[in-house]
Amino acid sequence: MKVAFELTLDDVHAFNAHYGAHAALPRQNRRLVRGALTITLVALLFALGVAIRAPAGFWVLGGVILRGWWSFYPRRVEAMSRRATAKMYREGRNQGLLGPHEVTIDPQWLVEASTDREVKTRWRAVERLAVTEGHFFIYVSGFSAVIVPTRAFAG
Repeated sequence: MKVAFELTLDDVHAFNAHYGAHAALPRQNRRLVRGALTITLVALLFALGVAIRAPAGFWVLGGVILRGWWSFYPRRVEAMSRRATAKMYREGRNQGLLGPHEVTIDPQWLVEASTDREVKTRWRAVERLAVTEGHFFIYVSGFSAVIVPTRAFAG
């Protein structure tokens, strides 16, 4: 079976988001940073509140700010990830990484080809397959995958 598609930066972002949400190390790092920053904010709020003998409104406002921080943090991390990925793809020529791609699946090989490169992987080296609404991610290592958008199968 062979499918052809245009691989875009949005497809790469989708993979990064999937990996970040499902791999143990990125999840653990996010929880650690989120927790440490929350504890720091609570400590600063408490120290300031005690120092100025804050009225109840201060504590309510502080709680609202902390709640906002807690819910805002995941979106901020994703935005930072998108910017970093875009910046990395702007460095160098990166020929064949984005643009027209073909993925060929046969009994022995998974082949990903673009105009400037071709990568062959034996099926026994494939670690797992992840399926989302918009993509198939065929993991060829713990942190990299052949990205196949579902739009490749339209029509």
